[in-house]
Amino acid sequence: MTTEFTNDQLNLLKAKLDPRLTKTRPGSGRQLTYIGGHTAIDQMNRIFGYGNWEFEPVSCDLAIMVDPLTGEGLGCAYNAIGKLTVNGKVIIEVGSQTVSPSSM
Repeated sequence: MTTEFTNDQLNLLKAKLDPRLTKTRPGSGRQLTYIGGHTAIDQMNRIFGYGNWEFEPVSCDLAIMVDPLTGEGLGCAYNAIGKLTVNGKVIIEVGSQTVSPSSM
């Protein structure tokens, strides 16, 4: 497999994220860990260099979660597709974010 990333970039991508950069919040009956948008941007700039990457949301769809036995609403999730371009190469990823009923 060939890659357009340098060895330094691959090592940075494989490395554990500094826990001081993460935040937590309650969700779906447990504690969720995430990074804020500014932190993600800072890390992309650190790894790929300012101006060498860009992100574009392609779609974001709301999915309502319903208990199939009772019909009760359990919450919702956002299913998103984003287009990440690094050094002119496009990477498409599908992701989702569950939203707990208490935050709806």
